[in-house]
Amino acid sequence: MKLNCLIVAAGLWLRARGRAWFCVRRSVSLAGLVPHCGYIEDQGRHLTLIEYIPRKRKGSGPGADTALLFHGRFRVRRFVEVSRVEADTLQEAVRGDT
Repeated sequence: MKLNCLIVAAGLWLRARGRAWFCVRRSVSLAGLVPHCGYIEDQGRHLTLIEYIPRKRKGSGPGADTALLFHGRFRVRRFVEVSRVEADTLQEAVRGDT
């Protein structure tokens, strides 16, 4: 079934009943012309980013993948929290002042 990152990320977000993060950034492969969506789960000290990305090889002819609908694959990245700071201003938070 052809999907895109928006359909997959929105489906995961709805399945989590809106308790996770839905994110958007500029596409890398299309020079930033198309928004790329993802889904982020907060798992305590870990964040898991789930993306639906197009396959590297593209077919041609009828039924071929396009920039908006494609047969893709999932990419999952886990990020580990190394510190947590809360502050009144952004500058204090970045510096780590408490």
